[in-house]
Amino acid sequence: MKIDKTTIGLSLILAVVVAMTVFSASLPVSGTGAEQNVTVSKNTTAVKIVSQTGDAGTAISYWNFTGVIGATVANPQNSGSETQDPAVDQKGICTLNNTNSQTMSAVYISNGSWSADVVSDYKYYACATGANPTDAAGINLAMTGSEIDIGSITNNENTSLWLKVVLKGSGSATSTFTVTSEI
Repeated sequence: MKIDKTTIGLSLILAVVVAMTVFSASLPVSGTGAEQNVTVSKNTTAVKIVSQTGDAGTAISYWNFTGVIGATVANPQNSGSETQDPAVDQKGICTLNNTNSQTMSAVYISNGSWSADVVSDYKYYACATGANPTDAAGINLAMTGSEIDIGSITNNENTSLWLKVVLKGSGSATSTFTVTSEI
């Protein structure tokens, strides 16, 4: 059989097409690319820790629990000299006030670890106006050290916060309490 130039040319073209089809995934593509990155953090300024009245201008910077070993303490006092007493005045230790112009669809509270081993149990209760606990037993949700979603807060509205601890050792300890939110 005689092979002419046309048969050789067509065979080469067919071989190139087959090779391109098989290896097309590994062939470089012209153009350029770029990696994209995004970092999104929760809002740390929209929801403020304020006085029992909810006044956004009255920031609360700390609260103190005082008691004896084994005591359940549900009447801490805040930096504004306000005392929480769920059975008497129905006011929490503080109010979380959404100072943002938008509703915060998720508000998170968290506590850091205690600097000394004097607290055996730490509980909270959070609610909008009107759904207060009637006594210390109503403050019954565990503070875990992780972020806890306490729900949404409408713009320029408040959520009251109650706290209680069970003391297990003598001494003093500190812990950081944090509030973050998302739109």
